[in-house]
Amino acid sequence: MKLTDIILIFLWNFLFTIFATHWLISFLKARSIGQKIREEGPRSHLSKQGNPTMGGIVFVAALITTILIFRNIFFEYITLWLVIVAGAITGFMDDWIKVLKHRSLGLRAREKLALQFLFSILLGWWCYSCGYTFTYLPWGGSLELGWTKIILVSLCWVGSLNAVNFTDGLDGLASSTTTVVAIILAGFLYILNPMDNLIGFLFAVVGINLGFLLFNGYPASIFMGDIGSFFLGAALATVVVVRGLELWFIWLGLPFVLEVISVIIQVISFKMTGKRVFRMTPIHHHFEQMGFPEVKIARGFTILTIIIGGVGLYLFLLLK
Repeated sequence: MKLTDIILIFLWNFLFTIFATHWLISFLKARSIGQKIREEGPRSHLSKQGNPTMGGIVFVAALITTILIFRNIFFEYITLWLVIVAGAITGFMDDWIKVLKHRSLGLRAREKLALQFLFSILLGWWCYSCGYTFTYLPWGGSLELGWTKIILVSLCWVGSLNAVNFTDGLDGLASSTTTVVAIILAGFLYILNPMDNLIGFLFAVVGINLGFLLFNGYPASIFMGDIGSFFLGAALATVVVVRGLELWFIWLGLPFVLEVISVIIQVISFKMTGKRVFRMTPIHHHFEQMGFPEVKIARGFTILTIIIGGVGLYLFLLLK
C-alpha cells in the first residue's frame, strides 16, 4: 500500500476522531448520558460516575467515513467492515441498557456471547468461502485448515472482543494497548505483502485511538464504552483471521490474554476454595488495589505490549 495513502488515512481518522469526540462529549453531557459504575468495582472509580460514555460511536462513524472517502482502497472488504460494525452494535446495545435501564452489567453474558458467536461464524464462513483457510504457525510455515478455519475464526474473534473489553477498565488502557497491537500487526502484514490494503485499515485504527486518547487518557473526560472496546477487539481480530495470524495473535495480545486468564483463575479459585488469588480482577484492578496509580498501570501495560510486539515481529521476520 502506498505510504501517502497510509498517511492520509491515518490523518483523516485522527482529526475526525478529535473533532467528533469533542462534539460527542458536549452532546452526551447535555443529555446526562453517563457511565454507570459497578458497586463491586474499585472505590476510587466512583468519582467517574456520570462521566460521558459510548465514545466508541465515533469509532464506527470514523470507519464509515473512511470507507466512503477511500472506497477505491477499502470497498473490496465491505463484508469485513459490516462484521466489525455488527460487533460494535452489540456493544452499543450493552451500553444502551446500562445507561437507560440503569443496569450496570448491561446485556446478559449469554446474550452477548450468542450475538458474538453468530457474527463470528458468519465471518468464518466468509473466510472459508473466499479461501482464507490457512493459519501461520509460530514455529514457521503455515497450516491449511479447511472448514475448521470457521471454528478458529469464531474462537479468535469472540475471544478478542471480550479480552479487549476486560482491558477497558482504566483511563487510556484499551486505547494505548490496541494502538501498539495495530501497529505491530501492520508490520506483520507489510512483511507478508507491502501492498496489503489492510495495512491502511490498521493505521485507521491507530488514528482513531490516538485521537480518542486525547480525551480518554487520565483523567478521562469520556469513556469508549462497550461499543468502543468491541469495535477495537473486532477490528484487530478480523484482520488477524483474514491473514491467518490467529496463533501469533495470542502472543501479540498477551496483555489482553492475561486480563482474561486472571478473571478465570479468580472465578475458579473462589468457587473451589472460597478464596481469591487476586485482590480484584481483571488484573489491572489488582495493581490498582495495590496502590499503583491508573496512569502508571496503563503505561506499564503499554510498555509490556510494545516489548511483546517487538519480539513477535522480530521472530516473524526471521521465520519468513
